[in-house]
Amino acid sequence: MGMMEPPKYGSPRWNSVGKIYAAAFALWTVAFVVCFMVFLIHQKLPFIRLRNVPLVSSALLMLHLQLSFDMLLYPLNGSLPCALEYWIMSICLP
Repeated sequence: MGMMEPPKYGSPRWNSVGKIYAAAFALWTVAFVVCFMVFLIHQKLPFIRLRNVPLVSSALLMLHLQLSFDMLLYPLNGSLPCALEYWIMSICLP
């Protein structure tokens, strides 16, 4: 019984773990969009009222972008260049 050969670098990994990461990403994105829309619709309520809603919104979107990229690293398996990860981290988490 031989060991399985690991997938080549750059070829997507759509095994069971990759599908779990992709499903978690999809569920998280749906939940994020729903909650973000509720936040935007009800931003005038006293317990949500903020001084700078565009700043909070952009911060939430940038953090979602970073988490999305991190969740899709395993299934994409190096399909995206490393420089993209560097720039996303530099922009999202200064």
